Amino acid sequence: MNTWHRRLISWAGPLAALGLLALGCRSAALGQGAPPPRNLLRNSSFLLAHNPGIPDFWGGENGWRMGATVLVKDAFIPGTKSMELINKDGRQTQFFSSNFGWSPGKAGKVYTFSVYLKARPAGVVARIGSGRLGGMKKVTVTNAWRRYVVTAPLGAEAGYGGNFLIVTVILPAGQKGDLWINAPQLVRGNHPAPYALPAPRAARRADDGRVRNLNALRVRAWDLGRKNAETVKGQTFIRDQTGRHKGLVIGQASWVHTPYGSAMYFNGKTYVRVTNPVPKTKKGFSVEILLKPDSGKDQPVLGQNMMFGGGGRLVVQYTRYCMILPVWKRFYGPRVLPEAEDIVVVRTPSAVKFYVNGRPYSPAGPANAGSTEKPPPVVGAAPMEIGGQQMWKKQWGGYRGVGGFAGWIKLVRVYNAALTAREVASLYRQLPRRGPVR
Repeated sequence: MNTWHRRLISWAGPLAALGLLALGCRSAALGQGAPPPRNLLRNSSFLLAHNPGIPDFWGGENGWRMGATVLVKDAFIPGTKSMELINKDGRQTQFFSSNFGWSPGKAGKVYTFSVYLKARPAGVVARIGSGRLGGMKKVTVTNAWRRYVVTAPLGAEAGYGGNFLIVTVILPAGQKGDLWINAPQLVRGNHPAPYALPAPRAARRADDGRVRNLNALRVRAWDLGRKNAETVKGQTFIRDQTGRHKGLVIGQASWVHTPYGSAMYFNGKTYVRVTNPVPKTKKGFSVEILLKPDSGKDQPVLGQNMMFGGGGRLVVQYTRYCMILPVWKRFYGPRVLPEAEDIVVVRTPSAVKFYVNGRPYSPAGPANAGSTEKPPPVVGAAPMEIGGQQMWKKQWGGYRGVGGFAGWIKLVRVYNAALTAREVASLYRQLPRRGPVR
């Protein structure tokens, strides 16, 4: 054995120790390095379901087919719920994300979609993935929870579809049985991350019972009575509270008598475009609308930009109201005759709250559920439309416009703050009510 061999053997122990030490340091670095990629799917825990049985920010085929879905507590990840797809009649049942608040970026960027599934009976063939991630992948699901993964580069898509990345789980036609879906995750990169529930948000400061000066918080206000309208060169304008900011009436301008005085009537083709932008706010804002729709059909009431792509819109849904801000979100209920109602929508950086006639209305919840992504500002530079020019619905072959608001609107007020429940109640008590609602 020469000197070089003896030196190599004598260094073997220290080298091994150094190797183990280096490996240990690398492991520690992996454990303490950058946080795992963020789950891009809102409300992936399915805990938020303000419409019973329907998770917020998620959709089903043809809306929600009766008897084909149920929200259950049986879940692989503790602290979450599962969506059960039921196929008794052999028809396809589909479940998909409806997260339109962010753009997936340019084609070629790699994404990984993962989801925990189990089935009854075992052997059910499901399809998971996205048309923009190489198409839907067939998976054979067992009767025990297991994570299924799809990784692919983002495919190009023209038109509005290029702004979205929708992931889907399908129980195909002919696959009779039950399929449970739990903890879906969409991340950027080649590998799924360990699933984790979003960190709880810090508790908000409790309401101290005081009512602030609401007139001082009010940054824009329109009384759509006849006295605030003026016609210049054949165009009709509505003045705001200051008289300086005017809204242009598009379509036929007419007025009706209401229990609150004169109010502007909208025929589905009329709307008011506010030419001066409402000031931006980072801490929150509130919008108050006093109105009476003619019917309970879907129709826009107040909006900025288009429904998708980060805009906001308040929509009448079966005579109740849902804020689509900044994603599509539906509430279903029985049709009833509409009545005049004072609607207040309170928007904070993390939540939307609804008040009807001074009282909290149940469909209210985080506008950004299941994600740490901050929603885009809605009150800002874009013109605001009172009455809504049109809303958009997806149909076969693309999108089609649906007419604007039909009914009367008396007041639209914007506050540069997130109002408290006590302050909203105070607004309702101060309404200029002149008679019973008819």
